[in-house]
Amino acid sequence: MRVSTAEDVAYVRRSYLSLEAVAAAEGIPRAELADLVTAHVVPGPAYLLPAGEPMFPRDLCALLRSAGTPVEVPGHFRSRFVSVARYHGPVSDERIEAEWESYLSGAYGVCLRQVTPETIFLKEWLVSAIEERLRAPDPESPAWRRTLCEQVEGLDALLRPFASSDRVRFGRPTSRERCVDVPRARYPWLL
Repeated sequence: MRVSTAEDVAYVRRSYLSLEAVAAAEGIPRAELADLVTAHVVPGPAYLLPAGEPMFPRDLCALLRSAGTPVEVPGHFRSRFVSVARYHGPVSDERIEAEWESYLSGAYGVCLRQVTPETIFLKEWLVSAIEERLRAPDPESPAWRRTLCEQVEGLDALLRPFASSDRVRFGRPTSRERCVDVPRARYPWLL
């Protein structure tokens, strides 16, 4: 998604790196890193600056480093995602494939401070849990309040601030807006 406002450009420049900067930080040639993006081994850019320059999260190559080799990345992603998901029940092959595709698209680099299979699962789980809790509010219940507080704080710790253009990208308010900002506005005790 190309950002255009001065505020979004400043946010992206402050929070993300160019492909050259990631390559330098990783100690690999820029062309090799570009090939890994093209080959769908590491995610695509989270944002494009107004002139079209792609910008990436600092941890772009973390899963690749963890997997060891490019060919091992998809299986490594799957293994780690299944490992964390198993605590919440079985996970379908379709769900794993959809999360892998979202990971490769760069979308999770927009959302998450650290992009790992574990934080991807946890983010989606917390969003679902918070939205469910907000559909059946019981603010007089200490247990309901405590659980909502823990979930909102947990999600807040995982999420990036987002650019204002992300509402357009995702076609709705961001997960931060829906599951952190709205609950905190509605229930001041969450602050």
